[in-house]
Amino acid sequence: MNIIPKEENSIESLFNKAKQLIKVFLENKKSITDIEGSKFESIVFDFLKEAAIGTTFEGKIDLISGQKFPDIVINNKIGLEVKTTRSKNWKTTGNSVFEGTRVDGIDDLYLICAKLTKPYDILIKPYEDCLTEIVVTHSPRYLIDMEIDPMDSIFNKMEISYDDLRKSENPIRPIIDYYKSKLKDGQSLWWIDEDNTEKRTLTESNLVMQVWNTLESNRRAYFCALGFLFFPELISNSKNEKYSRFSLWLVTSQNIICNNVRDIFTAGGIGNIAELGNKSMFSKNKFPRILINLFQNLETIKEEIENLTFEDFSHHWKDYRKTDSPKEYWISEIKRHIDSDNSYSVTMKQNIIKQIRRKLNIT
Repeated sequence: MNIIPKEENSIESLFNKAKQLIKVFLENKKSITDIEGSKFESIVFDFLKEAAIGTTFEGKIDLISGQKFPDIVINNKIGLEVKTTRSKNWKTTGNSVFEGTRVDGIDDLYLICAKLTKPYDILIKPYEDCLTEIVVTHSPRYLIDMEIDPMDSIFNKMEISYDDLRKSENPIRPIIDYYKSKLKDGQSLWWIDEDNTEKRTLTESNLVMQVWNTLESNRRAYFCALGFLFFPELISNSKNEKYSRFSLWLVTSQNIICNNVRDIFTAGGIGNIAELGNKSMFSKNKFPRILINLFQNLETIKEEIENLTFEDFSHHWKDYRKTDSPKEYWISEIKRHIDSDNSYSVTMKQNIIKQIRRKLNIT
């Protein structure tokens, strides 16, 4: 990567001017729901051209059409890839490891990422300095984190340069070797071919398979909380089918194999729930373990439901709309399953929902 000279006609100066123009544009726009993808690429392109007026880059900025990489080429040799995120962090999926659509002649490559949640922000950094891990969707892709130290990039971890990896005849081999060297007991690597279009979510690296019992207790508790959040049917009084979606999610999204998903939520028998007082339809004022587990995970559920995006929820929740409140939607689903359980009295059902709403700070 060439060192950027700090002068008026430097690429750094061009990026800084464009960055400020884009931020002002976002802050003055009433709605930004329609500016992701190719539309935001055009916005970046337009402001780069404006920033380039009177510099050596004027008239030398091109928007690359079609499925090419990167999205914008400057002076025929500098590439700029455009990304957006609507989460509170700076993480998103990057491009394919194979880079089969890369434009010829690119010497230096940068990444611009816009955070489309208030306060809006823009970061522009060298491409290779933002790639932290490799994940698998329909093909191996880089995981972008705009906030990492360049020393924590995936290339420093693998001890191979970005250019050496992308130019190698088999870029997958060093990737597999790296992740294989990091395996612990109970873990293995998995692989899917490019024709498998199954959607997988972002994890630290989803090349690694792991058995549930080998996870640390805090990780098991976290996935249990996400289970209740994404799959509220877990609280229903139906039989084994209520665990099906959670079980598939563990494997396909988190690469976790669990031999007995039911035990995650029900093992341990009945017990007390302080928030529900002393009245119960169960003997000796005890409640079923799955309800106890739900209450024990409400703090994590509250935190996650406030941070996750519409896309996260809509992937799991049927009929969920952008205008819906995530908390209210989830509560309504929990209430529906509680109401269908004849083990509880009407008063107890009302108390359960009341206390859950209180825990989630819903008035």
